[in-house]
Amino acid sequence: MITSKDKALQKFPFNSREEMENYLPYLLNRLAREWSIIQNKALQEHGWTEAMMRIMASLQAHGQLTVNEAAAISLIEQSSASRVIESLVKAGEVVRKISSKDQRVRTVALTSRGRKKLQEVAPAINDIYFKFVAELESDELRNCILGLRKLETRHERTGQGQMNDVA
Repeated sequence: MITSKDKALQKFPFNSREEMENYLPYLLNRLAREWSIIQNKALQEHGWTEAMMRIMASLQAHGQLTVNEAAAISLIEQSSASRVIESLVKAGEVVRKISSKDQRVRTVALTSRGRKKLQEVAPAINDIYFKFVAELESDELRNCILGLRKLETRHERTGQGQMNDVA
C-alpha cells in the first residue's frame, strides 16, 4: 500500500522535474507514446496501421466479435473501428458473419488470410517489444504487469475512471 510519504512525493502539482517524471500517469503516457511511435513504424513497413493491428489482434485473441466488442477491446471508437473493419473485409483479412444464435447480431472474424498476415507481422512486433522491455529483468517485467493489472481491475471493479470506455 502507498504510504503517507509516497503520497507526498506523488502529489500534484509537482515541485520538481523528478516528481513529475515519477508520476505514474505521466510516465504511462510517455511510455505509451514511445511504444506507439516504435510500433507504428514497424506496422507501416507491413502496410498496416495501429488500429488494424489492434482489431486483428483482438479477433485472434477473442475469436468472433461484434463491431462494438472489437472496438471496445481494441480501444478504438466504434465509428473508426467500423471503417477499419470494412477495409480489412475488403482486403480479405476479416469476414462478416451472422450469429447462429441471433440472426440480428452481426460479427466479424479473422479469415485464414488475416491469420497469415498476423503471423507475418508478429516477428516485427515481437522484436520491438523485446527491445522495448530489454532493460527489465524477468521478475521486474512480471511485477510491472501485475501492478498495472491490479490497477486496471480495481478501476473496473469500482467503476472509477473510464477504463472500459473508448475515448
